[in-house]
Amino acid sequence: MAKLWVKFKTNNVVKVSTDQCQDVDDFLKACKKELSSTLVSYDVDQLSLSTTDGGTPLQPGDAIPAQNTSKTPLFITVTDTTPNKKMWEGCPNCNKPLNNEANIKTVRKIIAGSGLAGAILGGIALPFLGFGLGGITAGSFAASVQGPAVVAGSLFAVLQSLGATGMGILLFGSIGAAVGVLAPFTAKLGWCNGCNDADTDTAVKGDYDSKLL
Repeated sequence: MAKLWVKFKTNNVVKVSTDQCQDVDDFLKACKKELSSTLVSYDVDQLSLSTTDGGTPLQPGDAIPAQNTSKTPLFITVTDTTPNKKMWEGCPNCNKPLNNEANIKTVRKIIAGSGLAGAILGGIALPFLGFGLGGITAGSFAASVQGPAVVAGSLFAVLQSLGATGMGILLFGSIGAAVGVLAPFTAKLGWCNGCNDADTDTAVKGDYDSKLL
């Protein structure tokens, strides 16, 4: 199996296999996989390959060199200097979100943010509509739709009660948190537990719940 030496910025030169690589584009994909921790912020189409540092980039369809040495490596450069900021860290093999600590932290942020947004909505929306702690605010939207008699159990009665007791913050905060929990769990159905380690796939499943809390 042939391997070529490559270098990215100030990192040490490393060997990357050319197995199943027919052109430069294929080899860049292999480089991204081999240097996943270094190139995680970039897509393959943001990368280019050249035979000299700062030299003219090879075209995606060009043939890759047959061999080189650690003193004459191929140079990987970033043609688009804006890192590809993604919500989830993806698997270099299948591009699905990885079941790792970084993605678990993202889930925690979603849950916290959703709960906070719901609480803010409950604390602002109801008083804005006229469902305040002191009752229905004169001249508000709630006052304009209020009938001569409020039917117990109606939507108007529920909103009036939530506004008067301040429970709107708790209710909307809980709803927001629930949405924040369900959304990542739904996304988790397609997460990758490691394409190269099928034997541990079953063992890794279920770790999500313990890491989440």
